[in-house]
Amino acid sequence: MRGGVEVDAGRIRFGRMAATMKACDDALMKADAALAKLLANPLKAAIDGSAEPRLRLETGASETLLLVGHPTHESRYGPATVMFLEVAAQRTPCSMPPMRMATCLQVRDRVYDANGLLVGTPGEWRAFAGEIEGYAHRAGERNVLRVKRFERSNPPADASRFVYVLDLVVESEVVQR
Repeated sequence: MRGGVEVDAGRIRFGRMAATMKACDDALMKADAALAKLLANPLKAAIDGSAEPRLRLETGASETLLLVGHPTHESRYGPATVMFLEVAAQRTPCSMPPMRMATCLQVRDRVYDANGLLVGTPGEWRAFAGEIEGYAHRAGERNVLRVKRFERSNPPADASRFVYVLDLVVESEVVQR
């Protein structure tokens, strides 16, 4: 569903909503129709500013719709640094407390210009002890990733001060051994 919205003094009014007519099974279409009916009249709106923000919409008949938000990485850590990492096809042994021996991703920095063209030579391979949120490494597959790197203001003692989040897989190649 989509449509215009007006907010005024704690009340919210949705304009005429556009929605699909037959794209889902009956149960979902019924839920869609019930939601459209709920949004057809002005609603009282209140925001709870907790860690997981909540928008409570209430009809004149005291029916309530509670929408729960999830903080973005930007809202938790501030602006990101966008960078490119090449991930090797195989993991490498590394030491990662509290485990003595583990396997880590092997990564190296890549640099692209404003036109998306590779600049210079890739950096040196290094063990990457952390994880990249949203990225699942597959043995035998080399990837170039565009990641967002966020800096934690108070990192836990056993964690990196950086949080890496996958933004885009730029290049992927299956590597034969």
